[in-house]
Amino acid sequence: MFRLDAFSGQAVALFACDFPGRYDLPAQEVDLAAVRREPALTGFRIPLRPHIGTAGVAPAVAGPVSTIPPGPHGGNIDNWRIGPGSIMYYPVWVRGGLLSFGDPHGPQGDGEINGTAIEASLDMVVEVRVRKGWRLGAPLLETPDAWISHGFHTDLDQATRDAILAMLDFLCRPGRLSREDAYTLISVAGDVAVTQVVDQRQGVHVLVPKRVFPPDAEGDW
Repeated sequence: MFRLDAFSGQAVALFACDFPGRYDLPAQEVDLAAVRREPALTGFRIPLRPHIGTAGVAPAVAGPVSTIPPGPHGGNIDNWRIGPGSIMYYPVWVRGGLLSFGDPHGPQGDGEINGTAIEASLDMVVEVRVRKGWRLGAPLLETPDAWISHGFHTDLDQATRDAILAMLDFLCRPGRLSREDAYTLISVAGDVAVTQVVDQRQGVHVLVPKRVFPPDAEGDW
């Protein structure tokens, strides 16, 4: 259990729970007296990083779809950079888009190796726009400082390839870079990292900082 402090932008661990039995059963009630509390991360302060773990449009699939694995539609991406001041671009796969949000988080690191972030209840304000004439194959994230592409696959190597190819497609749009220059830019200035390894389809992202673009670059470049 963590205490989240919006004023300092930090989270502090209060205690760890030694939980008896299974913890993955819905609507399960537990007697607090049966949960032993132990000290955890004493003295550590964690960056707050409020963000939305799950956000996306409906995939082009008939019938129910699990919310656990992410995909080209977005969904459970679990990238902690999808937070205040960020912009997400999604390809639309069905009429109306059917945009949805959920799974709000506090702190989380790249990889999300323990299975979860610090789960939180968040209020958010979202502006939605329909952008026509721009073809995307996967969600693209814009932060104040960077452009970030995503790849998803059960094989981490393939997820990495998909994320790199998505960034290449973005950089090589008409009037932008050649394929050769885009490869060079990603190699010398881009950062490839694991987004998460816990959501059935593993996630990889490629981050290219905006500061490397020409000074006169405007808008979405």
